[in-house]
Amino acid sequence: CKGVTVYRDKSRDRQVLNIGKQQESTTECAAENKPSAGPRPRPEVTTGITRRVRTGCGNLYITINEDEFGPVEIFTQMGKAGGCAASQSEALSRLVSLALRSHIAPDAVVRELKGISCHRVVWQGSDRILSCADAIGKTLEWHTGNRPEGLPGPLEDPVPARAPEVFRDDDLQNHAGACPNCGGPLKYESGCVSCALNCGYSECG
Repeated sequence: CKGVTVYRDKSRDRQVLNIGKQQESTTECAAENKPSAGPRPRPEVTTGITRRVRTGCGNLYITINEDEFGPVEIFTQMGKAGGCAASQSEALSRLVSLALRSHIAPDAVVRELKGISCHRVVWQGSDRILSCADAIGKTLEWHTGNRPEGLPGPLEDPVPARAPEVFRDDDLQNHAGACPNCGGPLKYESGCVSCALNCGYSECG
């Protein structure tokens, strides 16, 4: 006849098996290895540049500031325009700033923003600006590729301006992007932007 004695956990100073301690140790180890979340704090002083980019909603002034790790924040100002265009560009710049401070590589941000298109496409020199998001992405790409060692300082525009291809701030090209109704091309004719496929869309009513 064999007898079995069961001891309550921690009822003796020494015991062969202690499951509770193992679970506690595993939990503590997992907590220590958990990656820290949240962006790095913004420094008190930053240096940067501001570049003017022509968009379908008007001139967009994009400021990129840096700290010792690289680009840390972006501010945008939409010329004289307000409303949705200004609020959307501000929201986008805040999200980009959050991504940059959270150690997201600028190249990854550029890949997400470049190529986003709206129904008004404009030209700046030989570069086609598809939207405000596209303008921010291309400006960040230009900044990281042409940044001198000592900021702040003047940066030369790598694309020479060609006056015949650049229209006035309040003008659009004959083909002004995609129609928001049917996705077809827009045309600029007789002072009005309308759908070239005659779906009925017109900015002049």
